[in-house]
Amino acid sequence: MGDTDHRMGYNRRACVMAGKETLACAEASRTMPLVIPDDVLREAGMTEQDALIEIACHLFDTGRLTLWKSARMAGLTRIQFEEELLKRKIAIYRPTLDDLKADLETIERLGQ
Repeated sequence: MGDTDHRMGYNRRACVMAGKETLACAEASRTMPLVIPDDVLREAGMTEQDALIEIACHLFDTGRLTLWKSARMAGLTRIQFEEELLKRKIAIYRPTLDDLKADLETIERLGQ
């Protein structure tokens, strides 16, 4: 049957695996296939890898995955994933209010 199962109308390689094998996470205990039909990928002008990166970027942007886990999900190194985030104008580092307060305290302390 090859990579494409015409009876089901999807490309098996377009299945995004969100589990132990692709994330390489010790804490992941199962996988969940996500099937993206070939025609949807074609209409979006995306490859399977593009779709996987897009999903990982979205999950990072919404705070659902860390930078490292998003990079692993996308099959990229941290640096490669950061480059993908920059292309999409997604902030890599997101300081909290507490981080900013600590920085201001440090600046004040150093200025004395």
